[in-house]
Amino acid sequence: CVGDVRGRGLMLGLELVDPDTAPDPSGARPAAPALAAAVQQECLARGLIVELGGRAGARRVGGGVRVDQFQAEHQAAAAYVADA
Repeated sequence: CVGDVRGRGLMLGLELVDPDTAPDPSGARPAAPALAAAVQQECLARGLIVELGGRAGARRVGGGVRVDQFQAEHQAAAAYVADA
């Protein structure tokens, strides 16, 4: 479950959280590190490099220095399919 998405341009942060655990008093759900690892492996299998950043369930997704429209759409699709 995606708890939050933040970033600018092609550098995005996806926070993956446990949807079955109640949120804390601030409204945040706990990280889902096993889900994050599975999403990371699926992204790598599809050619999208992601790395750990922030909380245990967060993944950082960054584009290349130069990308065309097709590559940007491929990155977005790979991240979407991996989280589905």
